[in-house]
Amino acid sequence: MAQENEQPPTNSEANQNTKQTFEKPPNVLSKFEKLSKNVSQIKCKIITVDEIVTVVNTKEKVINELRESIKEKDNKIKSLATQNDVLLEACTTLSQQSRELSQQNKETLMGIQSELHTVRAENAKHIDENCKLTKKIESLQEKSQKDRSNILIAEENQLRAEVASLKNENVKLRGELQQQTKNNANKLNSENEQLKNEIKKLRFENTKLRKEVQDAFNDKEVKINSTEKQIEELQKALEQNEEERESAKLAIIKIKEEYEDQIEKLKSELQDAEDRELELEMYSILIKERYTVCESLANDLEKKLAGCEEVVDDLEKELNDCESQIGILEMKLTERDSLVMDLNKKLAERESLLVDHNKKLTEHDSLVADHNKKLAECDSLMADLNKQLTERDSLVTDLNKQLTERDSLVADLNKKLIERDSLIADLNKKFTERDSLVTDLNKRLSERDSLKIAERDSRVEDLERKLSERESAMINFEKKIANDMSHFKRIKDKIQLNEKAKTRIYFKIHNYIIIYSL
Repeated sequence: MAQENEQPPTNSEANQNTKQTFEKPPNVLSKFEKLSKNVSQIKCKIITVDEIVTVVNTKEKVINELRESIKEKDNKIKSLATQNDVLLEACTTLSQQSRELSQQNKETLMGIQSELHTVRAENAKHIDENCKLTKKIESLQEKSQKDRSNILIAEENQLRAEVASLKNENVKLRGELQQQTKNNANKLNSENEQLKNEIKKLRFENTKLRKEVQDAFNDKEVKINSTEKQIEELQKALEQNEEERESAKLAIIKIKEEYEDQIEKLKSELQDAEDRELELEMYSILIKERYTVCESLANDLEKKLAGCEEVVDDLEKELNDCESQIGILEMKLTERDSLVMDLNKKLAERESLLVDHNKKLTEHDSLVADHNKKLAECDSLMADLNKQLTERDSLVTDLNKQLTERDSLVADLNKKLIERDSLIADLNKKFTERDSLVTDLNKRLSERDSLKIAERDSRVEDLERKLSERESAMINFEKKIANDMSHFKRIKDKIQLNEKAKTRIYFKIHNYIIIYSL
């Protein structure tokens, strides 16, 4: 407005003024010259003031733009902080999942150990039953004869079949235990690898956040330095007018206070970022400790596996010992069968001897009759016959003794036959009892197999359900990571746009400074 009201004089007006100066006196000319000089000085000062006002306005606009950019960066920092919190929550969820997996592995190990204890108890029961059966076999072998040898052989075959079935069950259980331990070890290794990859991702994201915060802080420091330089230039330009200097000083003080507040905020944000970095480092240390704990658990599982294998080897050794004992018993049975055969042969020989003795007795009786006939014919031979009779009487007494002994032997044999019949009846009762016990054992084994199959089916279903849940959780986590990556890309694009705007503003400020210096 001042420039419009007080425009410079035109050529016609200047000519008229020169004519008037020639006409006026010298005092008026001097005063007029002074006034014209003052007017020109005032016009120059007004022009400088207008230029200063325009520069101040442009710098205020630049400052406002810088404030807006600072606000945008603050919002970006807040969004990054929220993303960092989301990542921390994801890390906590992963740690909880790892704990749950470790607890599940512990529970499975406890179940396996309980199954091992039950299997050991069952094996001990079977071993006790085998010992009892071997004792029964020995007692039966001592008391029985040829008639029961076939039954004993059948029982031994049944026992061998039971031992073979027990061996097969032990082999199956051992294979199942090895498969379960391998699956648990593979699961632990895969989960540990996932945790390592997630830790690497978190470290990379933390480094990115740290770099972005440091870049923002450096940009703000550069802007503050540029604004301070501009303020110094304004102070130099405004030294001519005291009133304008005071107003500029007040504006500068306000700007400094605002920037000092912003600097303090940035420092507090830097401290918060450093605290978060420390928290993340502590979290990484905790994750490393958990990884070491997982490795120690895996080593303990391997040690327990080795212990289980040793137990299974001990059971196999015991089964081999049982087989060797069964072989020894078979050898003893064969020896006893051979002894029984020898005894039967001796009995047959004794019976043949008795038959021969009876034949001899009949022949002797015939001879006695012949001698009686000859006695009537030969009285001269009476003395000889009397001697023979005395000898015959002694033989008769011996034969009577033998007959009495034979009668006692027959009575003993009858008693033994009665005892054998009673033993056979007792053995039949025991065999019936044993058959009932065998049926009960078969029922228990079938029930145990059905229970084990049902428990295994339920475990397989639980494991499949847990795998599906984990797969869904992994899919959700991958979706979150994809969303975070897209968000990071958007932030990077915005940062690049802000940097381009900064470069434009910087060039504009530089041009203004060059114009002002000119």
